[in-house]
Amino acid sequence: MVELRVPNPMLDLRLFARRTFSAPVVSALLSYGASITTSFLLPFALIQGRGMSPAQAGLILTSQPIVMALTASISGSLSDRIGSRAPATIGMAVLALGLLLLSRVDVSTPIPFIVTVLLVTGPGIGLFTSPNNSAVLGAVPSQRRGVANGMLGTARTLGMLLGIALAGAVYATSLGLQGDPGPAGILQAADTGFLVASIIAAIGAETSATRPAARPTGHKDRAA
Repeated sequence: MVELRVPNPMLDLRLFARRTFSAPVVSALLSYGASITTSFLLPFALIQGRGMSPAQAGLILTSQPIVMALTASISGSLSDRIGSRAPATIGMAVLALGLLLLSRVDVSTPIPFIVTVLLVTGPGIGLFTSPNNSAVLGAVPSQRRGVANGMLGTARTLGMLLGIALAGAVYATSLGLQGDPGPAGILQAADTGFLVASIIAAIGAETSATRPAARPTGHKDRAA
């Protein structure tokens, strides 16, 4: 209430009146909430559900951030030329598809298939993040970019916290309904969490696709 009334607010909530700003912030919240479920649930599926060692599970999980980092730099340059809405939307849709595929994993699913799915979700996250950040920073005046960047950081942290809380609740509830689950039950509980995360990512793709188009921001704006 105070921030809305003072002439020079530290946290300018009036920025959320701009849909070009609020929509990508909400999309970021949904993206981080959905993507964090991979790091949270997949170790349960691989270690307890498939009997792998922590080292083996960790090695498999590294495939996602590696391709994510490579894709993020490419998608940032792409958004400079064609705008941020299309690559961000495609990235979220790819993430939703990857999470949906993870929700089909069972005790007989080949490990190379799981790695391949992670190689899909990684580029999805990378394709989304840089253009979406560019859209947020490009939607505000230059003197408000520090505030906008802070809101992005808040969306990232809050999205991860909510994503872990929701995934944990779904996973624990699914296990509780099974009574005494074995490896197949653990995988089923993780699959349910991935399915919920896929729905969240799909909502994020819709949010990104329906926001107003913004001009390509260019290298200077993206760097800011």
